Amino acid sequence: MIPQPPTAGFSAFEIKQALMRGAAGDHGAESGLVLLMAGDWLPELSQADLITVEICLDGCCGDGPVAKLDWAGVHAALQDGRLAGSAGEIAALRVAASLAHGLLVDLGEVAAGLDRRSIGAVQAAIAFATYDPEVRRGIISDAQDTGAAQSPGSV
Repeated sequence: MIPQPPTAGFSAFEIKQALMRGAAGDHGAESGLVLLMAGDWLPELSQADLITVEICLDGCCGDGPVAKLDWAGVHAALQDGRLAGSAGEIAALRVAASLAHGLLVDLGEVAAGLDRRSIGAVQAAIAFATYDPEVRRGIISDAQDTGAAQSPGSV
C-alpha cells in the first residue's frame, strides 16, 4: 500500500475551502492562502505533507472539514529546495508565507523575482490582507468573475 498524503480523497476545491475555513478571521493567513491559490501549489504542498485536513465525524465542523497549512514547513522546504517552481512562483510563495506566518522576506529580492502574473497575485494578496471589508469584497468578486475562486479538480 502506498502511503497517501493527508489530503488524499479530497478535491483541490474541497482542500481550498477547508484551508480558507481553517484561516477564517486571520487576515494574514487568508491573504497568504489567496496568493498560494493563485498558483498551482496544492498538489506539491499536499505531496510534501504540508497540508493537514481535520475531519469531524460527529458533524461538529459546521461548514465542512478544516485544513491547516504548515507555513513554517513551507518556509523550510523553500530554503532547502524541496519546493520547485519558476522564480516568480517561488517569490510569490515566499510572500504568501510572510503574509500568513510572519516569515521575513527581502522585498527587493522578491520583487526582482516576480513575473507579470505573480505581480498581480501579490498585489491582490496584499490588498486582501487589509482590514477594509470593501477592498476584500472587491478582490473576492474579481476572483469569482475570472473563475479563480472556482477551480474544481483533484489534488
